[in-house]
Amino acid sequence: MKMNRAGQSTSGDPMTGGSDGGSSGSGPLGVPLSTWALLFFILFLVGILCAIGVNLIANLLHLSTHMLHLQIFFLRKYLRAVIRCLEDSICNVLWAIFIFPAQMFCKCARYVTYPVKEMCVGCWRKLDNYYKPYKITS
Repeated sequence: MKMNRAGQSTSGDPMTGGSDGGSSGSGPLGVPLSTWALLFFILFLVGILCAIGVNLIANLLHLSTHMLHLQIFFLRKYLRAVIRCLEDSICNVLWAIFIFPAQMFCKCARYVTYPVKEMCVGCWRKLDNYYKPYKITS
């Protein structure tokens, strides 16, 4: 990888550079904001094209009374994929925020509990032997 005078890489890959290569910062789920903007723009265009297509079909077939049902029918196919993607994203975010930290806490507690207990018992025995050195035990 070649470096220019400023110490930044000269390759065309923006991921290998030392600084952000544009005005887009990191957005939700680690995806740049420009990617989210592009995704929502594409979804907006698909929605408009679906509405235009449904209106044309409804006008050609004279289905003005059933136009709402027809629009929902045609949009349902595209919305199902979008809703599935959003559900997966929400589930991943909830897992990353709540479940993963709880799992890590339980693992750490499992590994730390026994040594801490042994340390406390050892300290108690040392203190007890220090203050009561001639204690009779049976």
